[in-house]
Amino acid sequence: MLRFVPGLLAIFCLAGCEKQSGEAVVLAKEHIAAAPPPIRETPNAQHVANPNEQPRPIGDNEITVDGYVMKPEVRGTSRDPRALKDEQWRVKVRMIYDGRTFNI
Repeated sequence: MLRFVPGLLAIFCLAGCEKQSGEAVVLAKEHIAAAPPPIRETPNAQHVANPNEQPRPIGDNEITVDGYVMKPEVRGTSRDPRALKDEQWRVKVRMIYDGRTFNI
């Protein structure tokens, strides 16, 4: 059994990942500040899902970004719902050869 391990490892190394490269156009760049450390909740606090909850309409002072609803002044700050524990740069690009658009 142990003599098959190096062979399997070699197969996975050769066929594991294929690097794709190409030219892309940057459509947008956005900085998101690091989120503050989470606040500890009390152990008894639990949210009970209500089956009658309905999605509410987006308010006049709210925007939708990447599927998140937020106020415009919160976008890019540490209060942004997309913020992580580390700061991040989100870059939206479009590949030239096939037109795919994605965030990096």
